Amino acid sequence: MTKYRWAVLKYPDGRKVRTIVQEQEFYPELTRLAMVYGVKYRIGPSCAEDIETALAAIERQHRLVGRRIAGARPLSPDFGRGSGGPI
Repeated sequence: MTKYRWAVLKYPDGRKVRTIVQEQEFYPELTRLAMVYGVKYRIGPSCAEDIETALAAIERQHRLVGRRIAGARPLSPDFGRGSGGPI
């Protein structure tokens, strides 16, 4: 089961946001935020067991739904920039 931890993000304007991140050895998304926007982050304690269970269930549902999504209709040969009709 995936482990989750609390993270505190501090923006350059002084705002602080507390969020949940998946536990990893290296956090590429947070490092990218730090490099691009100057955000400082601090990884905090682990989440409670009930929060981890809920997040794992949400992640499973999201993956299942995401695989079955199909386009509403095929794009026209000009990729929708012209008539907008189907192929």
